[in-house]
Amino acid sequence: MDKYLDALVELPDLLEHLAHIVMPGAHLGDGQPRSRDLTPAPVRLGPLDQVDFSFAELWKMESYFREVLNRHNFASTEHMVRRAVNGEEVGVQLVVTDDPDTLRTWTINLTGRLRAWWPDVVAHSAWPIYRDLMDVWAIRPMRQWPLEGRAPVAQRPRKCPECGAEVWADLQLDGVRCDTCRWERRAERWRPVAQAATELGRSRRSLEEWISVGGVTCIKRNGKRHVELGECEEWRDYLEAKRRRNLRLKAKYRPEVEAVETESGDWEIVLPELHSPVVG
Repeated sequence: MDKYLDALVELPDLLEHLAHIVMPGAHLGDGQPRSRDLTPAPVRLGPLDQVDFSFAELWKMESYFREVLNRHNFASTEHMVRRAVNGEEVGVQLVVTDDPDTLRTWTINLTGRLRAWWPDVVAHSAWPIYRDLMDVWAIRPMRQWPLEGRAPVAQRPRKCPECGAEVWADLQLDGVRCDTCRWERRAERWRPVAQAATELGRSRRSLEEWISVGGVTCIKRNGKRHVELGECEEWRDYLEAKRRRNLRLKAKYRPEVEAVETESGDWEIVLPELHSPVVG
């Protein structure tokens, strides 16, 4: 079973876990000076945003492959997703803190369909696009929000810095991987923003946009702002995959026009009243 299928298996547990930790407990001090007038947020926005983002992307993936693989016998999932004013899917259609059980049920429904279709999904020409998207909305959250209470692997007496299990890390070429929680740690490559833009072949303005939307983390070192190249590469690949997915969707639903000569000898463009999407 590859890591993407593993992620689909674990995603219901992860989103339910995040829904439970949205509500903060006692305020955890970070040692930094804080204004007396500063009121803590009523919820932890990080887990809440992650639930919405991951669920919306999962919903899009299931919806796409249900269409292109002709799985029309499966019920619609439109009631599960929340849309923005412009119609874009932005999250789950419920208050996750009030109903984490329904969130889990919906996630099991969506991931279960993709797992059942998995051989056809990975054989489809669009799979490389969705694989890159999953790196950001499924694989990265597994590392960022490790699930608690995982059973340790026997006779591997090294403590994982994320889950605390006594395991040996599986050595990779550019980092390590925990066998228990699948947490991965790559060698970090921090670069000043301008240098990172050059190495990535992108403009500095692009990196500034990535930072502003929270796609990549920015820290200050020696008076300069730095970003981590691996995280930038993940976000770049995610944006490119998202762009390619949108192009495929536009191409599938673009109506074919026809030029028709009228009795007067003029030509007029005729649009079909109903266009069926091309499958494949």
